[in-house]
Amino acid sequence: MVSLASPPVADKIAIKKAMTGNIDVAVGESYSEDSSQLSQYTPASHSSQDLRGRGETPPSKARSAEKVLDKTRQRKAVPGVSGVGTDDTEAIDWEFAAQLKARVVLLKFDCVTETGEEVPYMGQAGLLRNPKNRDEVKFATCKHNFSTAPNDEGQPEFCLAPHKCVLYDSVTARITIPNTGYEKIPSHAMVLRNGVAWSHGFDLSLGPAINEGTPQEQWPTDPLFCRLLTEFVRKARPFDVVDEAFSYNVGLKIGIVVHGAGSFNEAFSEVGGTEGIEIDDSWANRTYGMNKLKREKVLGGENVVMIYTGFITKGDDEHHIEYNVNTYKGCSGAIVIVMERGHPDFGKALSVHAGYKKELGSNIGFKLAGAFDRKVW
Repeated sequence: MVSLASPPVADKIAIKKAMTGNIDVAVGESYSEDSSQLSQYTPASHSSQDLRGRGETPPSKARSAEKVLDKTRQRKAVPGVSGVGTDDTEAIDWEFAAQLKARVVLLKFDCVTETGEEVPYMGQAGLLRNPKNRDEVKFATCKHNFSTAPNDEGQPEFCLAPHKCVLYDSVTARITIPNTGYEKIPSHAMVLRNGVAWSHGFDLSLGPAINEGTPQEQWPTDPLFCRLLTEFVRKARPFDVVDEAFSYNVGLKIGIVVHGAGSFNEAFSEVGGTEGIEIDDSWANRTYGMNKLKREKVLGGENVVMIYTGFITKGDDEHHIEYNVNTYKGCSGAIVIVMERGHPDFGKALSVHAGYKKELGSNIGFKLAGAFDRKVW
């Protein structure tokens, strides 16, 4: 297993550069595959709101569907490590769970409407180590997380910088994302299969190669932000990544690692809602909310790192995979890992979760094998 010691110097240099705006990364909430095109817009001067409290309920708005595909998988705590849960039917070693807890990254950012209203969103991301060059670390999530996208009312919403990159213990660094608010155009689309397209194409964003030191002037000048960034670099830990020979076999057990804080309200629409999920009909439970408890029985509660598991259902495409792992809005950008016990790549990152595609009845992710060798912006 990977040591939980402080990251090596090369990792710190790479992470430091990523967090100061010199790496092309994307963060945020999922987008709508059915959204109409919007003209590009760059906000002139909008400041981000303060980071929301860890225990607060996130906003209900989201840009895409994220779905539960098997409500019989229900969460349980991982013994020996606080704040980590899983729906895995097999026991998870507490040391492995602690490593995943240290690697998960929650993203918080604000968007602004044309009327000037600022709306908070969230997403997921991760730090990835190049399998061919272990001194190279990149910040990864989905490209769609920083594009112009409409809200539920059809109004365009534009991402604001900086974005907040939050570890489980609330250590937060602020990053500035290049190309925030770029316009999605038809030529970006990529056909997944059977004529079904993903409108953002190869929906994976990696930063550029990082092999050199970072000039001191690239650090934040604000003492507080500088201290928080230093703490983030000290604590953040990257995922190892599968190499280009990795086989995305149907039936391979996988999982996604998510800092649970999203909205579960629409996640159960593909499985008949929460009907059939058993909860004790006590006064306390009725007071808390039976439907809320049922949703949490599958997906977990707020401020919990969850490891959702499932299996690859299609893996022979060059660029993407499909799987039946449960998700909810706010999961886009989460790192997908190998969860097959005894597999030589157990625990390694194999793709980045992008979202749910209704026409395929599947959640999808974009492959990391070989991604470090291709131009991914």
